[in-house]
Amino acid sequence: MTARLLHRSLLRLAFSAAHVFAWVMIFEYLALESGSALVGLVNVSLVYALAHAIVVLLTPLAARNLRNGLRRSLVCGTLAAAAAFAALSLGFAVGLSFHIAIAVFAILMGIYRAMYYVSYEITPASRPVWIEILLALAPLVVGILIGAAYVAPSSLFLAAAAISLLSLASFAWTPESHEGFAWRYRETFHQLFAREHRSILLASFASGIEAAALLLIWPIAVLMILGGSFALLGIVLSLTLLCTLLLRGIFKVASIRTTPAVSSAVIASAWVLRVFAANGFAVVLIDAYMGGTTPHEGRGLDTHTYEQVADNHTYIDEMTALKEMGNALGRTFLVLVIAICASSGDFGASILLAFLIAAIAGVTATWLIERQDRRALV
Repeated sequence: MTARLLHRSLLRLAFSAAHVFAWVMIFEYLALESGSALVGLVNVSLVYALAHAIVVLLTPLAARNLRNGLRRSLVCGTLAAAAAFAALSLGFAVGLSFHIAIAVFAILMGIYRAMYYVSYEITPASRPVWIEILLALAPLVVGILIGAAYVAPSSLFLAAAAISLLSLASFAWTPESHEGFAWRYRETFHQLFAREHRSILLASFASGIEAAALLLIWPIAVLMILGGSFALLGIVLSLTLLCTLLLRGIFKVASIRTTPAVSSAVIASAWVLRVFAANGFAVVLIDAYMGGTTPHEGRGLDTHTYEQVADNHTYIDEMTALKEMGNALGRTFLVLVIAICASSGDFGASILLAFLIAAIAGVTATWLIERQDRRALV
């Protein structure tokens, strides 16, 4: 196992075990505190928007800083992720100033996403299947431990912080590399909205919208479907990931590639089916159906860690930064829309609106990414 793969595996383990639980636990805490799931949805949406607003604002600075060394940026990003989990752990352990803890968590997660880039040269060509299986089992283990009260939330996030820090050890064998970034801070925003980059912005924006619904709103809805049981949530997440791995493996062995039309139909129908999901079995089937049959590369989705990242965390060129900013803008847009809707509506209507927007955005992103790929081949 290379140093790069060891680092990524450990960091992905921390996120696989804690990331999705962090957001649903924040929602649950805010909902219980206010006595309303609707208020909890509004507040967690605002916290999520804060995290991705940080990404938009910080990415131009972080990308420009890559000329000082990618490894240095990697270390800073990893430290930010570890500190984010540690802050949340402290918030659950102490109980005081929990709102400050989740604000710090969101800000540090935004810093992590903006700074965490790796060099193309040290990116592993593929990940061993056994690692993916182990990562898929992490939510099941965590869900059962928390559901049975063997592990407190504070211990979970402290462990995630420790694993994140442990992943830094591999940097002792990781070579330093430097990348250029041609634009200054304000110029980066001009380039983001420039006509020649419009297709990149629209594709990443639409993909970000879908990701926010898939990685925040949907897990919250699943928790509600499962009656607030974290044990069942962990089991459902792990079964979904394992079924998704199986389907992708079958498609790969059979050399089956879905066309944009088929992918669009799958994405749209999956979001419609989510409206009618009433139990964990349905959740597993729907998520495996969508995740196992549609390509995630262009949309930057890592279902194991419940993250969306441009170019698989790999810095390629200035377009990587624009994609990351576009993704963050899309995610911020959706959660702000949901926060506004939830403030004046009801919980079910807000979730339904999120699914509808996500379906439209997912189909749009699929076609825009396909068009970009065709142009790249010309």
